[in-house]
Amino acid sequence: MESRAKAPAGVVNDRRKAIYAIVTVVLGMLVLTIVVGAWISRKKVHQFVLYSGQKGGIYLEIADEIASQLSEGNDGFEVEVRTTAGSVENLREVASDKKGRSLAIVQNDVFLQDLPTNGVRSVLPLHEGVLHFIVPTSSDVQSVSDLRGTTVAGGRKGSGTPRLLSALLDHYGLTGEVEVRELGVSEACQAMKAGEVDAFLMAMGLKSPALEELLQQGEFRLVGLGASIGPGSEIEGFRLTYPFVGSTMIPRFTYQAPVGSTPGIPRESKPAISIRAVLVANESLDEEHGRLIAKTLIENRSALAQGHPSAAQITEEFDPGLLQFPIHHGSYRYLHRHDPGFLRQNAELFGFLLSLVLALTGFTISMRKWVNHRKKDRIDEFYIQLDNLLADLRGSDHTMEELREMDEDLWRMNREAVRQLAAEKLIANDSFRIFQSSLSEGRLELQRRMEKCEQNREESG
Repeated sequence: MESRAKAPAGVVNDRRKAIYAIVTVVLGMLVLTIVVGAWISRKKVHQFVLYSGQKGGIYLEIADEIASQLSEGNDGFEVEVRTTAGSVENLREVASDKKGRSLAIVQNDVFLQDLPTNGVRSVLPLHEGVLHFIVPTSSDVQSVSDLRGTTVAGGRKGSGTPRLLSALLDHYGLTGEVEVRELGVSEACQAMKAGEVDAFLMAMGLKSPALEELLQQGEFRLVGLGASIGPGSEIEGFRLTYPFVGSTMIPRFTYQAPVGSTPGIPRESKPAISIRAVLVANESLDEEHGRLIAKTLIENRSALAQGHPSAAQITEEFDPGLLQFPIHHGSYRYLHRHDPGFLRQNAELFGFLLSLVLALTGFTISMRKWVNHRKKDRIDEFYIQLDNLLADLRGSDHTMEELREMDEDLWRMNREAVRQLAAEKLIANDSFRIFQSSLSEGRLELQRRMEKCEQNREESG
């Protein structure tokens, strides 16, 4: 029995090293695969900044609610709310954002003279802002016309109020006749309490905490713009020169009255200028993110309204033509989610085209049958001519001249058939082939008759 030679120790060690190397590489690849997979599947964070407004105003409060709903309702969304002077500053931030990470609440009438805003898009209209006109209860001011020679708190620079107020004073012929102090909401309320300004004119949402606290002092009242709203009203006259606003009524008892006083302020509803607050973003905002933002706000209106009543005004039923900035493509996609598809939208047109195609197909088939029938009638005519000639040939004896005339007729018949075939007046079908075959047989028979006739003539001669 032969014994198997043992491998040298060095060879064995080399094999072990090779195995260890292979195992190490495999384990390394496995670990790398796990790490890469975990990195790819990790939750991606999308960070947004929501530019809001001043402390004491509605923009900041509703922005907090929006940020909360967006962050809680969408995995990976992180929304930071930043306090700002207001609409103008907010719009500037969004207009300059090219990464699609900025959201902002702005008044619908705001625009920038020093920065292009063609890249700004409306995501969704929010609440309706109202121009609050407040004066001390002891004031004789009853309308905007009475503000000549007074000092007015008209909103901080960077907010949306200064432009609206400037247009309003110009409409009433008061440009240069009223001193306008650019103050924030809280600063304006303090100035009113201290008697440093004669009136408060600022656009903001109803139920502003700062205004609630001011009116609860019992020393200030709301002034209406005119006696009514609608056609013929003062507000409608202003809209002819400043069409970005609307008209509304501040409801009775919107704000709490001082303890022991009337149930609320104002005692009677007051006509006021309204202006829509809009959530905007840059067009660079990802389409899917825009869709999710619109979806979250619409589908969580109840939760938003619990945080702030103004959020109850959020709706998907609005006229996009009244917005200063076009709808973001992602928001448009959500708002039109129930629209019929292309096929459904054009079902009647497609039905008509299908009927037209079927009708044309039927007409074409009918015409083809008619043409083919006409071609068959023509070949039948050749059949009749051929049959008559052959019957005459077989009927009796003929002279050589008569046989030659018959041969000429057969040649003529053949040429005419071929000519009509080339002109597509005949079909090269079985009928035509049978005719050609019969024609050839007729010519052979005619040839035999002519040879026999020639032979008889020679014999008799």
